Amino acid sequence: MKSYFRFLSRNKLYTLINIAGLVVSLMFIILMGDYTWRQFTIDSWHKHADQIVLIGSQDNFFMWPQAATDIKAMCPEVEQTCCVMSQSGKIKYGERVVEDGDDQSTILLADSTFFGFFDYELTQGNRRTALDKPDKCVITERLAKRLFGDKNPMGESIQITGERHVRIGNQDPYDSTLVYTVSAIAKDFDHTVLPNETQIIVSR
Repeated sequence: MKSYFRFLSRNKLYTLINIAGLVVSLMFIILMGDYTWRQFTIDSWHKHADQIVLIGSQDNFFMWPQAATDIKAMCPEVEQTCCVMSQSGKIKYGERVVEDGDDQSTILLADSTFFGFFDYELTQGNRRTALDKPDKCVITERLAKRLFGDKNPMGESIQITGERHVRIGNQDPYDSTLVYTVSAIAKDFDHTVLPNETQIIVSR
């Protein structure tokens, strides 16, 4: 070992090249390991993770209710469906409006079965009734703090406004005048295939 270290000390350029190569190799190994771990563990904490299939692309996902009904009719092994659509918009409470720069706050339009499919943790509210009516919504802790501060948001009314990127012909299929009642508060999304920027889940 002494002779080897003596060799390294006398050949500094050789030593530098080898150390740099080792550092870069370790960096790629760590990155590949982290990517692989995330791919195999993302959303694995859901109770029924092995039975859930998300339909969509890498950049976007959505399912129209009629399509979900048709798929369930064609595939008898499908036990239940849950339409989930990610949209952009502004979230308003009184004079307070949440809009993150050019990227508008992420909104999920979801069926009442959402919290039966997914085990996202609620800090307040009942997961069985959180989205059982079309005027109910669940907000994340992040949005609760931004809109309400230290005030308890349960039962408060908020409004979603703004353009949506999905249209039927020239028609906007979403009513931006509907007022929603906060029925539950969820922990911020993390380590999930659904957008981590999600701030509100709306019963469609």
